[in-house]
Amino acid sequence: MALASEEYRLHCTLRGHQSDVRSVATTAAGKILTASRDKSARLWLPQSGGYVSETEYTGHTGYVTSICSLHPSDQWPDGLTFTGSRDSTILVYNPSCVSALQQLKGHTDTVSCLVSSGGLLVSGSWDHTARLWSTTAADAFPCIAELKAHAGPLWAVALLPEGGGLLTAAADKLVYLWHQNKVAGKFSGHTDCVRDLAVINASSFLSCSNDASIRRWNIETSQCIDIFYGHTNFVYSLSLISDTSGSFRGFVSGSEDRTLRVWSASGNCRQTVHLPCQSAWSVAVLPNTDVVVGCSDGTCRIFTASCERAAAAEELQAYADEVAAAVRPAAAELGDIQKDKLPDKSALLRPGQKDGHTIMVREEGKVMCYSWSVLKGTWEAVGEVVGGTGGSSATSGKVLHQGKEYDYVFSVELDEGGSLKLPYNNSEDPYMVAQKFIDTHQLPQDHLDQVAQFIITNSKSAPSAAPASSFDPFTGGNRYIPGSGTSNGTSNSPSGGDPYTSVSSYSGAGRPHASSHYPQQKPLLFEACNEQGITAKFKETNKLVAEQVRLSESEVDDLLKGVFGSENATIVKTESLGPLEKALQWSNAEVWPSLDLLRLSLRSRELQERWIAGNKGSGIVNLLLMLLKPPSPANTQLLALRYYQTCDINLRKSLLSHTVITVATMTILDRRAAELLVAASSELSESQYVSFVAASVKGSVANI
Repeated sequence: MALASEEYRLHCTLRGHQSDVRSVATTAAGKILTASRDKSARLWLPQSGGYVSETEYTGHTGYVTSICSLHPSDQWPDGLTFTGSRDSTILVYNPSCVSALQQLKGHTDTVSCLVSSGGLLVSGSWDHTARLWSTTAADAFPCIAELKAHAGPLWAVALLPEGGGLLTAAADKLVYLWHQNKVAGKFSGHTDCVRDLAVINASSFLSCSNDASIRRWNIETSQCIDIFYGHTNFVYSLSLISDTSGSFRGFVSGSEDRTLRVWSASGNCRQTVHLPCQSAWSVAVLPNTDVVVGCSDGTCRIFTASCERAAAAEELQAYADEVAAAVRPAAAELGDIQKDKLPDKSALLRPGQKDGHTIMVREEGKVMCYSWSVLKGTWEAVGEVVGGTGGSSATSGKVLHQGKEYDYVFSVELDEGGSLKLPYNNSEDPYMVAQKFIDTHQLPQDHLDQVAQFIITNSKSAPSAAPASSFDPFTGGNRYIPGSGTSNGTSNSPSGGDPYTSVSSYSGAGRPHASSHYPQQKPLLFEACNEQGITAKFKETNKLVAEQVRLSESEVDDLLKGVFGSENATIVKTESLGPLEKALQWSNAEVWPSLDLLRLSLRSRELQERWIAGNKGSGIVNLLLMLLKPPSPANTQLLALRYYQTCDINLRKSLLSHTVITVATMTILDRRAAELLVAASSELSESQYVSFVAASVKGSVANI
C-alpha cells in the first residue's frame, strides 16, 4: 500500500460487547480477537464483507484486560487463545471452544498485557512483574520465570525477533530489555507511564506513553533516536503496518484524544481518523493492513485503505454524523474564550500546521471544529462545539492515577497550597476509601466522615455505614505506605486538629475543623512500622540502585535483622547498622527506604547517640539539607523530616540549633513541611512557632 496517497476509511463496526473493548489482537488467518470490561472475550470471523462473532469466551470474574493468540503448531494445530483479567488470572482456550482449557495463576494483580510466540507466553501485570509460561507441554503451561525490576504496574510486553530477548514497559516510565531472564538494558526518556510497545526489528522498537509522545529506540545503545508528537492526550496503543513482503511501512496509534493516527515509517503523521468515542484503547493491524480499534463505547471499528473494502457511502456519512455528534470539548478546555473573538471561516483558507491540527471558527452563529487533512490538503468539519464534559470519567470510562485506573480522581486543594489526589472506584465503599486516604496522608481521624461525604457527594455514591474510627478496613501489611503505622490500623495522627495540613476546602458535609494551638504539647512521633512492607521495598530498591552503592544479600540481611530482629524494638545492635551508611548514599529519588530504616533505628537511645554525636551529627545535618531540597521527591522529604521527629527532645534541640538547618527549613520548605517540622518540637514556644512559620512563608531568616 502507498501510505502517502491512500486514506483510511471505515470498513465496518463490530457490536456485541456491553462495555469498553480494552484489548484487540489479530490472527494469521485474518480473524479478530477482542477483550472487554464486560468480562468476556470474542473471536470474530470475516464474513460477507464484514465480521461475525464466532466464539464468545467466558470464565473470568473480572474485566478482561488483555488478549493474544498462539499461531497453530504441531502441538496446537488450531492455535490457542489467551486472555488476561483483572481477576489476576490467565485463561487458555482452544479457539473454537467457549470454555477454558486451563487457568494460569501466579500474578497477584490485573494481568494487563500478553504476547505469545515460539512456545512461550509472556504476561505483564499490575503486580510489577512479568511471567514467562511454556506452551510446549501437552497438558500444562508451567511458569518458567518471573521477571522483577519495575517499580510500577506493567502495561506492555513484547518479544524481540530471532531470540533477541523481550521488552517490558511500565508505569515507572521505563522500558527494560531482558536476556535470559536478566535485565540487559534500560530505556529512559518518557515522562509518564509507558503504555505500549511495537518491535520494528532486532535493532529498534517503538513505545508510546501517557506523556502523549511516541518514541523510537535503538536497542543496542538504549538511546532514543526519534520522538513523534501529534496526539494531544494519553497514547494507549501501537501497531505496525507492513507490506506483503513483511517490510516496515509505518504504524498506527490509538489515544485518549478521540483519534486513530496513521504514521509513515519516518514518523510523519499521514492521517488523523476521528472517532465518536473518548478512548481508542487498543489498535491492531490485520494481514491485509486494515486497522482494528478497540473503543471505549463498547464497539470495535475496522478501518481500511482499500477502496474495495470501504463502507458504502451511506454508512460513511452516518459515521461522519456520529463523529460530529460526539464532539463535546470540555468546558475547561474552552476556558474564557468568547465566540466573537474566534476567527471566522477565512481562517480555513490557510493550511494546517500538521495532520490532525484542529481549529475552532465562527460559522453562522455557531462554533465549529475543523481538522486539517494532509492527504486531502483541506480542512474537514469535525462537528459543532457545544461544551460539555468531554474527557471526564463519565465518557472515557476510567481515569489513570499512578499507573492504575479509577472511575474518579478528585483533586483536594489544601489551605496552605498544593493539592492531594483522591482516587475512587464506584465499586468501593466511600468510607473505606476515605480511611485509606486519611492513613496515606497522615490526616486526623476525625476527618473520616468529611472525606467520605465528599466522595459520596461528588461521585453520587450510595452512603454506607461508617466504620468505627478504630477499625482498619484494609488488609493490614499488604501495602507499604512510609510511616503509615502498624497493620492494626492504629493512627499516628492526633485525634484533635491536624498541625500540618487541612482539608477544610472539601465541599462535602462534615463537622467543622477546629484549629489546634501551637506549640504541639507532645511530639508527633512515627515509631510504628509495617515491617513486611518496609523490608520488601528496601530489597526492591536495593536491586535498582547503582552497583557501587548496592548492598550484598548478606549486608541486607544483617541490616534488616539489626533493625527488626530484636523482640524489644528499642534495642538495636549498633554493629549491625554499618550497611545503612552505604544505603544512605543512594540517590535522592531512591534513598527514602533507607531513611525509613534510619528512622526506626532511632528507637534505640544508643543508636540516636551514634548517628547524632560528633562528626556524624554534622553529616546527618548535611544529608537532611540535601534531601529536603528540590528535586527530592515527596517521600524522601517526608522521611527526612520524620527522622528528625523521631529523635528525643535533647537531640532535636541539638539539630535545631544548627543555623544551617533552620535557614534551610525556612527558605526551602513550603508552609506545610515547615509546620510538620515545628510540630514535633515541643520545646518551641507559641511565639517562636509563629516567627518560624512566618519566616518560612516569606522565605526570610529569623532567629528562633
